[in-house]
Amino acid sequence: AYLRKNDVGNAIQTYNEGIQKDANFGPIYVGLAHARLIADPNANVLPLLDQAIQFDPNFGNAYLERGIVKIRDNDIP
Repeated sequence: AYLRKNDVGNAIQTYNEGIQKDANFGPIYVGLAHARLIADPNANVLPLLDQAIQFDPNFGNAYLERGIVKIRDNDIP
């Protein structure tokens, strides 16, 4: 909801609080990565997206976001 209200600071804080409650919930890492990218389009969010995939390998959005970041970074094999 915070991202929809363009309140990135509270969104990041809330995602971090969510990770403290359940560090194994993959989709929350994608949300945090997305919020960080809004705050800084050049942010290094690959570790967050890798964690999301590790915790939930069936969460397709993690792969899509990771691909977008790799294209941004010109890191395409």
